[in-house]
Amino acid sequence: MSQEAYDQFYKADVDYYIQQEGLSVQEMLQGTFIDEEFLHIRKSSTFKLGTGLSLAYRYKENAALRLYCDYDFASPRLTYDLKNSWADEDGNREVRSYSKRTPMHNFTFGASIAFMF
Repeated sequence: MSQEAYDQFYKADVDYYIQQEGLSVQEMLQGTFIDEEFLHIRKSSTFKLGTGLSLAYRYKENAALRLYCDYDFASPRLTYDLKNSWADEDGNREVRSYSKRTPMHNFTFGASIAFMF
């Protein structure tokens, strides 16, 4: 990032953060900061569709091999609350929320051996 871009977009916020936290520039650059409230995802109820296919082959009197494939689909409406803005003087943050349907496709493949007694 260029010095001009840093000065224009970030310098005031970084200086304010350093002042509020009582840090030196060196401590801030070497520290690791974790914001546990960065993103919150709210879900809604939805329905789920699923189907599958299973093939079994008996290769011995007491043993069988099975191959299967399952497919599940759901499309819940998820709301993403982004809390990645700087806090103001009172410690409040601007929360930006986005809501959209998120299609989810789930394939499961597998094999098994069954021993029958």
